[in-house]
Parts: sequence; structure tokens; C-alpha cells
Amino acid sequence: MGQVARYITIFFISISTFSQSPGPKEINGKVVDQLTGEPVPYCNIAVESSFTGTASNELGEFVIDIEALPIKLVFSHLNYEKQQLEISDTSDLTIELVPLVNILDEVVVVDSKRDKYAFELAKKAFEKADQNSSKRNYGRAFYRQKSKNGDAYSEFSEIIYDLHY
Repeated sequence: MGQVARYITIFFISISTFSQSPGPKEINGKVVDQLTGEPVPYCNIAVESSFTGTASNELGEFVIDIEALPIKLVFSHLNYEKQQLEISDTSDLTIELVPLVNILDEVVVVDSKRDKYAFELAKKAFEKADQNSSKRNYGRAFYRQKSKNGDAYSEFSEIIYDLHY
């Protein structure tokens, strides 16, 4: 009977230790633009000095699992200033990121003799391909599109596809 009592004691100690040990926690939040209040999609959210992280969805919302509090989270996005916060509770967060403003110098494009040379090379290549039109020709095409909503570019698409004619 003494051995059974020992096992029961070990069992209850194990259960009480397990129930008191902190388990993983979850932080929910939303990342928004500080000026407009609009959601910031695809913002990177990382635990400082680790490889743990996530990204906000299309609505700027995110969920990140953490081991313990407090924890430092780093929020970064190409169009916004990086922000680092120490989080001490798991209440829902709203993170406001400050937009980056990049003012670039004006660029002036002028015609040069080299541009005409490149045009002539392209023209000769087209004529050569057109002369061999009885043969089937294959190639690869590249397509790039930027979509603009108001003053901001909101979508960027690149497509590479195979051609034959």
C-alpha cells in the first residue's frame, strides 16, 4: 500500500505542477495607418531577437503565439516606420504605424545616340524573326502591372509566360 500511495502522491504533484506552468499565450491585434486609420495588410510582426513571427492579413489583423509575457514585438512594413513595443498583457492590440514619406530628386530622361542604337538592334531582331515566320517560334514574355487607388499603389503584379507563334 505504501508504494501505491507514493505513486498517487507523485501523480498529484505532477498534475499541480502541470496546471501551474504557464502555457503558450495568444496575442490578437490589428495594424492600422496612423494618419488614415486604414488597415495595413501584410505587416511583418516578429518577436524581438528570434525567428518567431507572423504577418497581418488583408484587414491588418494578426494572431501571434508567444510563450510568456512580457515580450517585445517588432512591427515592420516597407511603407511605414518600424515600431517596437513591449507587450505585458494579452488584450487586443491596435498598432498605429507612421507612414514613410520619401521625396526623391527629379529625374530627367533625355534621348541619346545609344537609345537609337538599341532601337535599331531591336528592329533588326524583329525583322530576322519575321523572315523565319514559316518556322514555329518560341519565346518568353514578361508582364508587369501596377494598380493605383487614389495616390497610392495598392497592387503590384508580375507575370512570366511562354509564347509560341
